[in-house]
Amino acid sequence: MIRYWEWPFAILLASLCVALIFDFVPGNSFDFAVTLLFLSICPGIALVRWARIKSLMMQLMTGIALSFALDALVMGLLMYNGLWNPQLAIVILIVFCDLNAIVQFFVIRPPRATYDAQAVHSGAELLILPPATPLMLPDPASAVEGDDRVGAEIDLVPADSGADRPG
Repeated sequence: MIRYWEWPFAILLASLCVALIFDFVPGNSFDFAVTLLFLSICPGIALVRWARIKSLMMQLMTGIALSFALDALVMGLLMYNGLWNPQLAIVILIVFCDLNAIVQFFVIRPPRATYDAQAVHSGAELLILPPATPLMLPDPASAVEGDDRVGAEIDLVPADSGADRPG
């Protein structure tokens, strides 16, 4: 289980790496790989944390999808306003991620109540069953002589289905 402070710390560290690479090592393949990794994970994870999703895989899948959506939104807004610049787009996303991570350090806290880790990871919380209700089946012992309803198949079509009406 990931601790509450690890995602914001990872986001701050990734944004620092991207900012340093843009300043000191521009134009190589390492720059591209680190920037792509940052753009595909960090903006979405910064927002997914507010939903307080417990599953790490669900956080990652939702975060990646949300990252691509946020990247496209920022790039599209810059392009439609005539301000298209890749460095400006990355700076906007870095500032967005850093602000989210800093606020998460102070707002999102671990749950105060202790819980049974085995019960949480067993999937028992996913089963929400209604209260048990008795089945209303006819009792064969209470059947009247000549009553053919007991043991017979149930006809799902009502007796007055309207088939004999002129239409």
